[in-house]
Amino acid sequence: MDAIVARLEKIKKAVFVLKKQNTDLNLNNKKVEKELERLKQLVVIQNNSIKELEQKVKIKEIAEGFILDDKLEVNKRRALKQKINEMIKEVDKAIAAISE
Repeated sequence: MDAIVARLEKIKKAVFVLKKQNTDLNLNNKKVEKELERLKQLVVIQNNSIKELEQKVKIKEIAEGFILDDKLEVNKRRALKQKINEMIKEVDKAIAAISE
């Protein structure tokens, strides 16, 4: 009879340990899921930033092509350069808003 009681106590302790481990694992799992979600959001933000920067580069390349064109008058070049700078500032504002 004592042997059965001892075995039951052992089983009871093992169940308690397993429950504690299960609780700890569930808490850790929730932390990992939150981190995963945060990283997914970061990837989306970074992808948007990359797209914005690619657009900025395209605009700059186009602008440089026009500015280097000797056929454009000086005033037109300045106006074009100013417009491009304005567009770049708008893109920067959008990137800053996304980053927040």
